[in-house]
Amino acid sequence: MSRRPRGDINRYQGAEISSRKSFRDRTKLPTLSVPTSFTKFTLRIAIDITVLQITTNMPKSKSSKKNKVEIDGSYYINLKISKEFDNEIYQGTIDSYDHSRSLWHVTYTDGDEEELNYAEILLGIHLAKGNNATHYVGKQVLRSFGSEVYNGTVDTYDEKDRLWHVAFDDGDEEELDLEELLFALDSYDIVKRADQKKKDEKKETDDQSTVKSAPPPLHTVIVFTIVMSICFYMLPSLQSIDEYATIETFTSTIFKKGPFALPPIALAIIRLSFAFTCLYTTMAKIKTGSQFKIVKLPGSKLKGGMIYIRGWRTQGFYTSWGWNLLGISFFLGGIIPLLVVIGREDVLHANPWILRGALICFEIAAPSALLTSLLYIK
Repeated sequence: MSRRPRGDINRYQGAEISSRKSFRDRTKLPTLSVPTSFTKFTLRIAIDITVLQITTNMPKSKSSKKNKVEIDGSYYINLKISKEFDNEIYQGTIDSYDHSRSLWHVTYTDGDEEELNYAEILLGIHLAKGNNATHYVGKQVLRSFGSEVYNGTVDTYDEKDRLWHVAFDDGDEEELDLEELLFALDSYDIVKRADQKKKDEKKETDDQSTVKSAPPPLHTVIVFTIVMSICFYMLPSLQSIDEYATIETFTSTIFKKGPFALPPIALAIIRLSFAFTCLYTTMAKIKTGSQFKIVKLPGSKLKGGMIYIRGWRTQGFYTSWGWNLLGISFFLGGIIPLLVVIGREDVLHANPWILRGALICFEIAAPSALLTSLLYIK
């Protein structure tokens, strides 16, 4: 610990505290016996810290609940400070904080060190920054009066008296000397940091409740593989498919007469229009993404929250599969009558999978669409 005497903090203030101009009746502070080496400002800070109750929204109602915000001593670690010793300015760095004694340890560039209280580090930080008096004009401050706290803004600086004029949000006003101003500025920053910390904690909580992408469970993959294998095994033969996947099937309707007995060209236009509608909605969903809310049921092991999906992953749902298969079936079902109209039936004979694909897609997509519709209706 350095034996170097501490600088007189009062040499930097513009006026004695007793001579400041105040337009607010403050709560009277108790008279305490302290060593003469303490300044009046240091005494007031020590008392204010014990009575200051800061709320993030600063309500003024006496019945309002107030959350006490403690000074986070670690916040000031690694900040630069300046201090005068024997008419010479020394530069230092705050390197640690003793929470039990509310003191900060400072190491100076010349290798010396000492411990400073809250009032001294505020002044030291101010001197290190080299801010002029008008720098604080426009800054927001917070002041405590009894059990209440008030927001205000520094609007002018009186160069003659070296005082900063503060207009409070409730219409009141006051003039502060340098030390009072530094404390009021830092009090506002404490509230601001507390608000930001709550926002960060809330965001972190929200992020934790958000379901992120993950691989499917192993048992789901096994069941899916078994079921799909059975389905493929029970697929009809190509010979039985070809019995129904004919040109006539896709170029005629069940209505032989009347307004619904449509010609092949009308069937091609209607089916292709629906197919392009499916394509458009699918591409729009891929581009904009999807958002789903999972409701956690009592006793369920599933995690509730929000699912945000972007890109091709939006097509992994059963409803998307059914919709896309329906679009493909209508596309192929529209191409077939179109080829017949233009006289290119040879293409269909040379490529029988066009007919087969149209039939298979429709046979899968139609029940899927019906099932999905029933689920949504329910």
